[in-house]
Amino acid sequence: MLTFEDMKHTGCPKDKLYINNAPGNAYFQGRFLGCAAAKTPYCYIQDDDYLVQAGIIRSLRARLASSPEPHTIHLLPSHEHLSSATVGEDGHQRNAKHILRATQYLDSLARCGAASCEPGARAKPERMKLRYFSSADDQAPSRWIRAACGGAACVLETNIGILLDATIRTADRAEKMLTNEEQNLVILGTAGKQEYEDHPLSHAVDTRPDTAFRSFADARAGDVITLDFLGDISDANRWQAVEMVWLVDADTEKIMGASIFEFSVDNEDWRQALQRPVCEDVIVSAPGEHAAMEKPPQRECSVQVVLASEDVQQRARARYFRVRLLENVHMRWTVFEVWLRGSH
Repeated sequence: MLTFEDMKHTGCPKDKLYINNAPGNAYFQGRFLGCAAAKTPYCYIQDDDYLVQAGIIRSLRARLASSPEPHTIHLLPSHEHLSSATVGEDGHQRNAKHILRATQYLDSLARCGAASCEPGARAKPERMKLRYFSSADDQAPSRWIRAACGGAACVLETNIGILLDATIRTADRAEKMLTNEEQNLVILGTAGKQEYEDHPLSHAVDTRPDTAFRSFADARAGDVITLDFLGDISDANRWQAVEMVWLVDADTEKIMGASIFEFSVDNEDWRQALQRPVCEDVIVSAPGEHAAMEKPPQRECSVQVVLASEDVQQRARARYFRVRLLENVHMRWTVFEVWLRGSH
């Protein structure tokens, strides 16, 4: 357990150093437990060398804690989803070596309960042997991906594919992890890899209108984008009406024309918004950008989704807000920002 005595040689004063000890050897989880308890807007995640908004950790934890299924939080920038990231080729080779060795250990543990299945290798004690699990009852991996909002306590979720269908997602041995990674990068190609890194889901809720989430393929019937505010909005706001606002391109405006907008309190019973989106041009220029260099106008589309009712003290109630596509559209989703706008 860390105390101030362990850290006083750093020169950081006691009134500015907050130590949050994990309730056990939490290993990599410990950094996120500490960040979630932070009293500052940002945390510095050592080793990963990232500044992380503490609210991001709290939002993801709140969302996944409300789900009955077990989940893992993969808090990574888009380029690290495709491959382990390090600086320089030497670092890459070192990472690959350690990852390969770890997968060999994992395969051996699964086969014979020991670090090595070679003849003469010392077997693990009986109590250390892995239990047998049948994969017959396993559900298919969820296609849903999530990104915490940068400017509010909310989480954006979608089932829209962010990689090509041809990418390899399973293997019969852990040792094939790096091989799959290399094959997937070939399938994506240089342009596809750049597209994936430049347009992650988080860009739709990062409060920056000059970045965007973009789907890899054309929009399909059943595509859903959901904004979860982690609690009933009436608990924090006295809004009488709520609009869902989308900053999109012209193609996505057409996709939304073939969609319905819904809201829910519990993520099970959904009610459809009665109104259709109202869209208008919005000109967004990067700071210092010359007017002649302005990009085509973006479209701000808003749709009224919730109205207050007299039986809940004149407050609009809902937690989840979503758009759901009803038919295939041969255009790609591009969402610069999505948020709620309330009125009293």
